[in-house]
Amino acid sequence: MKSILKSIGMFLVILGIVLSLFDFLIDNKELIFVLGIVSIGVSYLMKN
Repeated sequence: MKSILKSIGMFLVILGIVLSLFDFLIDNKELIFVLGIVSIGVSYLMKN
């Protein structure tokens, strides 16, 4: 579960950065980036 959550977080962070760099017409690119950071943080706080 921890590795899956970390992988999802990394994907969301990379997706947020790519969307910001190419300035696609998505209004929630900052939210995607923040959700990625949060999921990576939660994966580090998990015991397993």
